[in-house]
Amino acid sequence: MLQLIRGKVGSWFIKILFVLIAIALGGVGLNGIFGGGGVRATVATVGSERITVQRLTNAFQIQLQRLQQQFGPVFDVQTAIGLGLMDQALEGLVNEALFDQAADKLGLQAPDTVIADSIRDNPLFHDGTGRFSQTRFNNFLAASQLDEPSFVAQRRRELARQELVVAISSGAAVPETLAEALHRFRNETRHISALLITSATVGDVATPTEEDIQAFYRENEDSFMAPEFRVLRVVSLTAEGVAETIDFSDEQLMDEYELRKDQFDTPEQRAFDQIVVSDEEIARTIAEAAAGGLTLSQAVEAVGDVPVSVIPLELAPRSEFLPALADAGFALQADEVSDPVNSPFGWHVLQATEIVVGGVPSFETVRDEIETDMKLREAGNLVYDMSNELDDLIASDVSLDDAAARLGLPLDVTPPVARDGSLRDGSRLEGIPALSQVLDVGFNQFDGATSPPEETPEEDFFVVRTEEVIAPALRPLDEVRDEIVATWTEEQTNAAAEALAESVAERLDGGDAILELASEFGLTKVEQSDLRRDGANRGTLPQALVDGVFGVGIGDVAVAPAADGYVVARLEEVIAAPASDTGTLDDISAGQTQAMAGDLLSAFAQSLRSEYDIDIDRDSISRLYQQPQHGAM
Repeated sequence: MLQLIRGKVGSWFIKILFVLIAIALGGVGLNGIFGGGGVRATVATVGSERITVQRLTNAFQIQLQRLQQQFGPVFDVQTAIGLGLMDQALEGLVNEALFDQAADKLGLQAPDTVIADSIRDNPLFHDGTGRFSQTRFNNFLAASQLDEPSFVAQRRRELARQELVVAISSGAAVPETLAEALHRFRNETRHISALLITSATVGDVATPTEEDIQAFYRENEDSFMAPEFRVLRVVSLTAEGVAETIDFSDEQLMDEYELRKDQFDTPEQRAFDQIVVSDEEIARTIAEAAAGGLTLSQAVEAVGDVPVSVIPLELAPRSEFLPALADAGFALQADEVSDPVNSPFGWHVLQATEIVVGGVPSFETVRDEIETDMKLREAGNLVYDMSNELDDLIASDVSLDDAAARLGLPLDVTPPVARDGSLRDGSRLEGIPALSQVLDVGFNQFDGATSPPEETPEEDFFVVRTEEVIAPALRPLDEVRDEIVATWTEEQTNAAAEALAESVAERLDGGDAILELASEFGLTKVEQSDLRRDGANRGTLPQALVDGVFGVGIGDVAVAPAADGYVVARLEEVIAAPASDTGTLDDISAGQTQAMAGDLLSAFAQSLRSEYDIDIDRDSISRLYQQPQHGAM
């Protein structure tokens, strides 16, 4: 799934889509979706135009939501950032700013009548009859924190940019002859015969001698180096840790309970089984059968010959149901069945399968929750002040151990740890809050240095002292002996498989029968009659082999490494592409035309980069990566 996502995110289509963000929104505008307020810090300047944090996060969220609609919840914020979506959002906004300024320079400007028409034609501002609604338009402006002149100015820029984009991309066209050639190239298939040479075919290779092991060790020292390790002294100042030192009386907890009663109040929830039919009499017959003590399923069976299924409705409050169903369903006792209820969907019969009584829980029920919340809230207020106290103590030459003791903070001394958090025995260091950030600080300061209090994304703090630096060193031979033997054996087996593959290829090329070679060497024969150039139907065959057989003539041989050895294949036949039809050629032309248009737009954007200064604040963008995103989680 992630590979598919990576391919989509990296495609030319997605890249140029950012250039057209405002156009694609049909005049809604970025602020119109997410609001005009928020962070106004500049993350980039393009010529005379500023790109703010708010614009960048909005552009990121719009694309994230679109891709989530395509790929589902697996495409979360961290996945998007990891695949570079934030960087592509910035790239798109930079291109948008370049196109805006290019349109200004060329004097492109949409007339007032065109702008007015584009606003009137926007379905977002239409009422129930499909006509423009000034009220809807005004409500949109208010929600977006825009006034009408600002929105009109924004729309004017979007239409000018659209005119420029259309002018540039309109030169893209693919003639039918090229589409036909692409069809023939893409859809030509090949018939091959192949032999699989695996490690099992080669068999066991000789065991390495001590001389072999030592020679391999000397020749590959870089592979057997232990990384740099460091011993770190870490003081952690977390809200959770401080909270453990805070106590509240029952009276204080009760006062908080009284203040928060409304938050704890939950509505009654119910779950139902239901049937829906179009005929009231059928519904009434089923309801009467169930009223005698049957479940809805049993009642449907008892009535017989009724094409209806029982549909469970999950536990939900009254507000989640249609009013008519809510009125009937929430009047039922447990397991009781309703009379037929009419709705736009037909006639319903409900049976209450679960009832969860609402109301305000008792103080005793929520006491622990209230106490935890109050402690964390108070701790959050104290953490920052305590970090300043810790900083003052360190600046006054108080040792880190004494400073931690005075403030009652935990101090951990790590065993020798590598920058990636691994220990000498291969396990991972555990138990240190914000470990990745701690390691970054500890490995970026001198031996014996103590950091100032560092803040984490969770608004906690830590101080780290680098106690000892253990330089990278060659691991002893005895420690890596098994690893050497395994690697040496794997390399020797692969070399033997490669030598056998070359020998088989030579004999196959010389005219030997493929079945005879398979029998002689105990190889597996594979037939593939319609191998596609893109490898879509290659099965377990490597793509390198597909590329190889599409680069040779009939009767020639190709060799390629596979997952567990090598494959030797002979091209038996070239099968021409089937005749094309108008629809196929139109699809190819459309796809290639879009790709050419994307290339033209990208080339134009690149040329503008040499004309306008671009300054990007990478530090501010990096901080965005650490902040939770809103709106699409």
